[in-house]
Parts: sequence; C-alpha cells; structure tokens
Amino acid sequence: MFAGHLLGYLGEVGEDDLAKERPDPYHPGDLIGQAGIEKFYEAELRGRDGEAFVEVDAFRRRTHYFPELPSVPASPGHDLYLTIDARLQRAAEKALDEIRAHGRKPRTVLAVADGALIPADDDPPPASGLIAIDPRNGDVLALASRPSFDPNLFLKGISHEEWRRLSDPNHPPLLNRAIQASYPPGSTFKCLTSLAGLDAGVIDATRHFSGCGGGYHYGNRTFGCWRRAGHGSLALLDALARSCDVYYYQVGIALGVDRLARFAEKCHMNERTGIDLPQERNNLIPTPEWYAERYGKAGVHKGAALNVAIGQGEVLQTPASLARFTAAIANGGRVIKPHLLLRVQEPDGKVLRDASEENWEIDRLPSNAADLALVQAAMERVVMDAGGTGGRAKVGQFRIAGKTGTAQNPHGEDHALFVCYAPVDDPRIVVAVVIEEAGHGGSVAAPVAQRVMAALLQPDAPISLVDEDLSGFGIEGD
Repeated sequence: MFAGHLLGYLGEVGEDDLAKERPDPYHPGDLIGQAGIEKFYEAELRGRDGEAFVEVDAFRRRTHYFPELPSVPASPGHDLYLTIDARLQRAAEKALDEIRAHGRKPRTVLAVADGALIPADDDPPPASGLIAIDPRNGDVLALASRPSFDPNLFLKGISHEEWRRLSDPNHPPLLNRAIQASYPPGSTFKCLTSLAGLDAGVIDATRHFSGCGGGYHYGNRTFGCWRRAGHGSLALLDALARSCDVYYYQVGIALGVDRLARFAEKCHMNERTGIDLPQERNNLIPTPEWYAERYGKAGVHKGAALNVAIGQGEVLQTPASLARFTAAIANGGRVIKPHLLLRVQEPDGKVLRDASEENWEIDRLPSNAADLALVQAAMERVVMDAGGTGGRAKVGQFRIAGKTGTAQNPHGEDHALFVCYAPVDDPRIVVAVVIEEAGHGGSVAAPVAQRVMAALLQPDAPISLVDEDLSGFGIEGD
C-alpha cells in the first residue's frame, strides 16, 4: 500500500476517546485516526457531524406539537497537503522491496498471467526504514518502512490470519521503522565524532594517529577495524572516506565519553526530532551519568569511548534523527525539524495554515564553518573517491556526499546504514536508510539511497536499480 506508514489508518473509536470531554464528542461507531497522519492531524481531518432534531412521543412516534428546531448540517474536515514527493516515495518503496541482504538480487518466479518475473513469496526483503528530507526547510520528501501493510484492512475487518501477520513479533509490519525503531548508527556516527574532535581540538585536517594495522590494542583487548589488512596512517579526510575504525578509536580516547556525549547533546542527537507523526521513539546518547545509573560503581566501562566513537555500544538513533543531523551538516549547521505538513486549507480553498512560511529551525550545530567544511569534504570523498566506501550511491555526474555504516547486531547479522545528501554544491535532498540484518552499508543501503536521490536529480529517468556494473564505484566496506 502506497505510503501506508506515513498516512496511517482509521479504526473505530475506543472507550478512552469516548470518555473524553470535547466540544464535538465522539459517538460509538465513529472512526478515528489510529496511526500516521490520520492520527496526528485527526482534529484537522475529522470535520463535524450534522444534527437533526426530531420530536417523538413515548412510543417513539414522530409528533409536531412544538416548532421544529433547525438542523445543523455536517461540515467536512480540512484538506491537508503534504510535503511528500510521490515520485521519490515510489522510488523509496520500490528500492526497499527489491533490496536483499548482502546486495543479492531477489529470487523470482514466473507469473502465469503474463510471463513476467515477480519476487518469490518465500524471499521477502529485509526489514528496513528510510526517510528523505529537504535540508533547506525540513520538508519530508519520502518516508517508508518494510514490511508494510494495507491500511484498508482496518476498515473492512481483519481476519485471524491477517492479524497474525500484523502481530509478527520478529518483524511487525505496523512498526514505522523510520521513526519508531532505533539502531546503533555504526560508522554514520563518525561524522559527529569528527565534528566533536575538531571542536575540542584533538584532531585537525592534518593530524595522524598511530597507523591502522587492522586493529587497536586498548586495555586487555584488541578492537578490530572492519578492514583486516588495515588502512595505515590517515588524516581526517581519508579516515572518514575509508571509515577507518582505528583512527576513530583514538579520537574517542582523546575525547572521552563525557565530551563526546555533551557535543552530541548539543546537536540534539539525544532527543526526538519532533516530526509530525505519532509515537516517535527517543534516541540514546550514553553519558557518564547514564553509565553510573545503569552499572553502578563500575560506571563507564573500559572501551566505552572507543565504541561510542564509532556508533556502537549503547548509542541508538532512529533514521529520522540521522537524517536531521545529516541535513544540518549539508545546510551549513542549521538543525531543522522534519515535517510532513505543507498546508491546511478549507474545502473552498481558503488556506488556514501555510507551513512553507514557517521557520522550522530549532538550533544550530556547535561547529564553526571551517569544521563543517572539513566534514563535508570528507563525506564527499566517501562517495566520489575511488577509495571511499559509498561509491554505489553515485548518481550520474552529480556530486554526492554520504557516510556508510555497518552496525553490529547482537540478535543476528549486521545492520546496513547509509546517510547522504546531494548535490554537494546545492543540497536539495538528504536520505537516511537502515536495512536490518543485511550486511555492509556500502553494498546494501547505499544503492537504496542512490535510487531515491536519482528520482529527484534525474526526474526523467526511469526508476530502476543501481547500475549493475559496479567497477569504479568505490570499495566494498563499512
């Protein structure tokens, strides 16, 4: 169902809503928004019931002893216009439907009707969440989650089999993973670690740490780099482009958990984005106080700063939060609240609210222009350089900036993540995508983001898979 998670669905009003005192109360049997836009903007969409006054006697027979009171006509609800770009939304949903773990093609079967190839029922796509926003104003251009569901099921009655599928505890279709699921951000978090290190003065554009030989020994254990052969000695631009874990382990040690957490909080990475959808999940940035509350006297454990610096350990972020932060990097430091509302108007066309005229900026990143420019340049290298990990996000000749991520998952295979913005010289779109238990961000999540960006940057081109010839598209990696 197109845009099911963001539009939501209606259901019969429950006892709690019936009991609430309202100027225009609900009645048994009324429908009310239960999820998505339908729930968040219920008051604007609902309208008002009409009323007719009928005089009857004790036997419920109509009588006319008194003058009739005038009827009150029903009034429709307001019309809502959303920021969603239908082409980008279709591209996002198609990409999430066709992606498979480790970047393989979906298994297909031959359809009897027209001989076309269709995905096999026993080869569903991984669970995933995606959000695309305009970094200039926070407009949500696309929002998708898999597995999905048909909102119409809630109007016609749900069978036992349908409810069993919707209640799947492993991959619940009703969960909007773009805003209601949080994940370790993996190496996408290195963009924040870079800004924190620059702000604190522990790194600059030229500083090299101990070279990467595939791991870093700290305390009584060795923390590995995703590239077992190592990266050698790198400075910031190449360290981010190649996603060297050993470089960022050392940035984490130099910063410590406290400074890294405080900087992240100033970037609002510990808060919900405030997107106009219900039940957004909170994000987690662990602080020394959080560790003390959770672990008692032990407090911050050895290696915590190393894990946090590469977006592992206890750090949790929703795709919406990653998109908001990436948008702030893209637009020069403005932290903007993502939103789906474009305008509200009456059926006769009178505009009641024009969200495009509102200021959605809530703060600025605690980084100066020079630091932002360094991270922007490094993110461009992630996609555009031959040694970068995000080459599969390339779109024609457009300059793209991004960051791959592969997050360890204690319950199964690694999650694949990718954040990006384009074009570099005039950013108009930010994409954040998480594909659960699917492998590397560069080989699985980046091609999904590529198709969404292509739908905006190449609007006349067909919505299709990323170029199958991946030579020259960067390296396979984190």
